[in-house]
Amino acid sequence: LGANLSKIQDYETTPTGNPSLVLAYNKYGDVGNDWEQDILDRNNIIDHPGFVPGNTTLEILENVS
Repeated sequence: LGANLSKIQDYETTPTGNPSLVLAYNKYGDVGNDWEQDILDRNNIIDHPGFVPGNTTLEILENVS
């Protein structure tokens, strides 16, 4: 069946914030596999992918391989 059972973790953004694409790259080491979209889908506090608010707790998937 091969279901993805990745765990969700809290992630604190930097004080200045970053675009979601940068956040996905910094966390997962690449921007493939829809990591950025997963971050956006889980966190409705992000109004625009070009600016993730600083000093904010987001829900993201743990490091996956």
